[in-house]
Amino acid sequence: MLMGDVLSAQEAKDLGIFNMVVPGEELEESAMQYARRLAKGPQRSVEYIKDMLKQSQNNTLQAQLEIESSMQIMAWSDPDFQEGVNAFLEKREPDFGKYNKN
Repeated sequence: MLMGDVLSAQEAKDLGIFNMVVPGEELEESAMQYARRLAKGPQRSVEYIKDMLKQSQNNTLQAQLEIESSMQIMAWSDPDFQEGVNAFLEKREPDFGKYNKN
């Protein structure tokens, strides 16, 4: 950013700016696969992560570490945490949110 160099998509990926690079014609399907993967995950944990990221711009490192510590305890007490552990031990895909389905 300071030098004004233009990076290729692959260079940006190699630097960790992007997590993947796909051809333009595959972009929509790739984005949908990513969205489906997120949607299948533990939603409260995703909410906690998003909340922590928003808060981090206004916090000191110490304050942020305290927030992350308390949210980690909250995540550990969530039924999705136990489902993740059980799924790992049983060598199966987790069914996050099954305790919240109607």
